[in-house]
Amino acid sequence: MKKILVFSLVAILLTGCQQGQKAMDSAVADVEEMVVTNKDIASSDSLPNLLNAFNGIIETGTPYEARAFLDEYMPTASELDADIMLTMYVDQQRAVLEDYSQISIDWTYQRALVDAYDKSYNLEKLSRGYSDEIMSFLTEIKKDGFLLNYHEGIVTIYPDYNQLQNYENFVSGSILEYINILSRESSEILSADGGLTISWSELSFRALSAERYLKTYPSSIRYDEVLELYKWYLNALLTGLPDTPIYYRNSKLIRNDVLQTYNKTIIHNAETMTSTILKAYLDIIRTKNNKVDAEALDYVRVTLKNLTFSQY
Repeated sequence: MKKILVFSLVAILLTGCQQGQKAMDSAVADVEEMVVTNKDIASSDSLPNLLNAFNGIIETGTPYEARAFLDEYMPTASELDADIMLTMYVDQQRAVLEDYSQISIDWTYQRALVDAYDKSYNLEKLSRGYSDEIMSFLTEIKKDGFLLNYHEGIVTIYPDYNQLQNYENFVSGSILEYINILSRESSEILSADGGLTISWSELSFRALSAERYLKTYPSSIRYDEVLELYKWYLNALLTGLPDTPIYYRNSKLIRNDVLQTYNKTIIHNAETMTSTILKAYLDIIRTKNNKVDAEALDYVRVTLKNLTFSQY
């Protein structure tokens, strides 16, 4: 996939700057022209033409342009084509995110990102003047559907998956549930700088949601992705994260809030694989007087390595 950063596409300057407004108007006109051009390509009754037109935007355009295409053609696409186009868009956003993330590491960009975060992403209210290049960067990441997260002095960029809900009436049940899983990630990021940023009960809920998806849609085109996500949720639920372990550091005893979450999950979701694994794990921990030792952690490692749904 071609990864593109077009900083010259939009040059938004400070509030009220005419040059910035002209650049924005020009960018909008470029996108409108692209949509019109691809409308002619996609007007044929031949379904592959729609996908070919969209693929052209994915390969050479931006997520903003791809989203404009989706807005235009999702209502007329077949369910299968809608599924394919939406997942292509997700992959495109992730590829572009890699480029944006590399640039955002620079402290010059970090200062601007912190400023943008503090101003609730309202770029017209930034507290200082920035270069055309930095303003172009901020404008592009916002247009391309990325959100900002601030944690311990660092701003990270992540996709706004909530935008995918605009297309939920056009996709299959499996992709609709996939959208719901991703949207929850956008609403509350799971971790930042090695620490858990959601509650243990929310983490359990996400693991159970992923498990339900895998059992309901074993043939989904996003099965492998959700499986990896499930393993990530389960591993975090069983061991915690580096800055948020499941035990108290001084005693290695399992945290009370974690223990409470385990018990509730086991009681209310008895027929799930997540519950079965938690119960076996908790049995090991209880034999050690509620301490999380090497044997318990070995159980997690082996379980995740050999995890298959056929055994439950």
